[in-house]
Amino acid sequence: MANGYQDVLNRIQKYFSDPNNRDKYKYIYGIDTSNNNVILKNKQVVTIDQIENDTVDYSKVEEFLQMQESKKQETPETVETEEILDEEESTKTLNDIKKIIDEKDVSKLDQILSTFAINPETKLIDEERAIGIVTGNTINEAVDCIKNNTEFTNDLTKYDVTGKKLESQKITEKVNFEEVINNSFNNILLYVEAARLKGKVYGEEKILRAKQSYITRVRFAINKNGLSNQIEENKEAKQEEKKEEIKQEKNLELKPNKDLKKAGFADIFILTIIVLVYAVIIINLILRLK
Repeated sequence: MANGYQDVLNRIQKYFSDPNNRDKYKYIYGIDTSNNNVILKNKQVVTIDQIENDTVDYSKVEEFLQMQESKKQETPETVETEEILDEEESTKTLNDIKKIIDEKDVSKLDQILSTFAINPETKLIDEERAIGIVTGNTINEAVDCIKNNTEFTNDLTKYDVTGKKLESQKITEKVNFEEVINNSFNNILLYVEAARLKGKVYGEEKILRAKQSYITRVRFAINKNGLSNQIEENKEAKQEEKKEEIKQEKNLELKPNKDLKKAGFADIFILTIIVLVYAVIIINLILRLK
């Protein structure tokens, strides 16, 4: 079923990447993962074949959208209600993203991604754009924590879906750099999991490189803002890491190389000379005995 969904998603992206079809993308609501049919914004269900063959009647969807627009403008009371609904939508948090990932609800994920991660060229949802936006906002929030001596909490309800902080965090005496890095990078990893849900997988090596790059960018921003003296490095962790390195080095030094094929030329040469010396001594002894 997942492969069927990915196939439909790829076909939708290909179809709407054509400039002649881009204006119709506004009618698409999402994909029903149970049968891989496409849902339009008026809840009408169509197939990807119908979309590709241009047999979908979008006039009903257009009527629905116009009706929705007119409702917003009917009365002050109605407008107020709409504003409240919009506000509720805008306050979705990273915790909502986590729930969607746990439930494997791709349709709901697309709804949220469509609010901030549309590729301006293709007009389609772009998972990498989402990760880029969340990374940028998370770096800003991490630096802000260091600047104001506040913790970077791992409570996902405290951040909106783009990684921006929704409320002030707890003030601390001195900010721990490693804690800020780990907690903040976890927010980014959430969207790595979201991309996985949509079939885009990032390997462990790429994630590690991304974290190193993230640390570098945070450090650069800290230095640029003159905040280096406000962070507390985890010296104990660094000392333990150094001890482990020394331990590994000693193990390597004490471990003999039993593979003669890998012995150095100099070692073999010295062994040969020793053997020859002993051979000469033995021959001299034999001759004297005669």
